[in-house]
Amino acid sequence: MTPEIADLNEFFVVGIRVILDSEDRAAEVMGKFLARNPGTAGKSLYGVFGTIPGDVSAESEYVAGFAAESLEGIPEGMVGWLIPSGKYALFGVISFAGIVPVCREAFSAWLPKSGFRLAPSPIYACSADKRPESPEASWKIHIPLEKSGELERLREWIK
Repeated sequence: MTPEIADLNEFFVVGIRVILDSEDRAAEVMGKFLARNPGTAGKSLYGVFGTIPGDVSAESEYVAGFAAESLEGIPEGMVGWLIPSGKYALFGVISFAGIVPVCREAFSAWLPKSGFRLAPSPIYACSADKRPESPEASWKIHIPLEKSGELERLREWIK
């Protein structure tokens, strides 16, 4: 499991927000967002997580939506979220249901050995697939990164 590492520019996501109480709730919210916004053809769909997907020890803020030019004129009942610029690890996955298992693997196996640590920014998944709800739809997970410090690496090595 080797991700692509990319420096990405900031952008906004506008959509519906919920507090997740289970992994399955994200897929349910994404489905509701698609049902309420039928003109999705040609737009990339985003699922933005405020905490690590699959971390059932904490409530997770989640937004299902589309990229937006700004946070002005957000429709009633929707919210906007800034996705900051920075370095991200990009992991490809097939189906929305595959996001949580890939994230678990990335956090438990890849990240500790990568020389990076998780940056304090939202984790998000994106699909440009015409049918993002399909089990065959391709998604890309974006995990925000920052360089681990030398002292931190030394502490890990000593353990």
